[in-house]
Parts: sequence; structure tokens; C-alpha cells
Amino acid sequence: MSIVRFNPYFAADHRTATAGWTPAADVWETGSAYRIDLEIPSVPAEAVEVSVEEGVLIMSGERSRAERTEDERNHRLERRAGRFSRRFKLPEDADAEAISARIAEGVLEVTVGKREESKPRRIEVIAA
Repeated sequence: MSIVRFNPYFAADHRTATAGWTPAADVWETGSAYRIDLEIPSVPAEAVEVSVEEGVLIMSGERSRAERTEDERNHRLERRAGRFSRRFKLPEDADAEAISARIAEGVLEVTVGKREESKPRRIEVIAA
């Protein structure tokens, strides 16, 4: 069993009441960046927006229902459609100018770099 450290910066911001559905998210950290993955299958890159406002990372978009013909009848619709939105407060060491996003295999991958001064560095010790 591993212990997961709670990071209050990446606690979800629940101001998403207008969203039609909420995609699952994974958040983790490396020495140089934070990464947030959202599961958004069947959502094209053109339908996704990633922005930062007042230290909050906002990922939103829309998934449309597949077009049906007149002779098709639905028996079950379990996949959610409509607008989605996820918001996460960025940590103080996040660099809002170093954010990249891409979609691959139904997952939106957002990488947020850390500011240079906050990255771990090794300091050489010199013998006197």
C-alpha cells in the first residue's frame, strides 16, 4: 500500500455546475513539471479549450452525440455528451507561461512546467 500525499493546490475547483459531465482526472508531479490527464474519448482537439485565469487551470470542451438517421432507434445511451469543465488551482511554483496540451488516444495531457527557481538543484561543495 502506498501513501498519496494530499496537495491542496490540485484539489478540484467545483465551480463546474454548468457542465454536462465531468471527465476523470489524474494529477502527478515530477521534478520539473506537473501533469494533468483528463479522459475525454471522442472529443476532437478543436472542441477543447485550455486556459489559465488568476492561478486556476481551466480545461473545458464539448462532446457531441453521434448523428443518427431517421430509421435508427436508441435502445440505450450511456455515454455522456455535452459540455465539460475541470478547474484546478495551480501551485505557487507553477509557471503559467510553460503550459502545453495535447490529445492522444482519448486523453487530454496538460503539462505545467515549474519555475526555474523552484526546481531542485545540486550545489557543489568545494574543499577549502
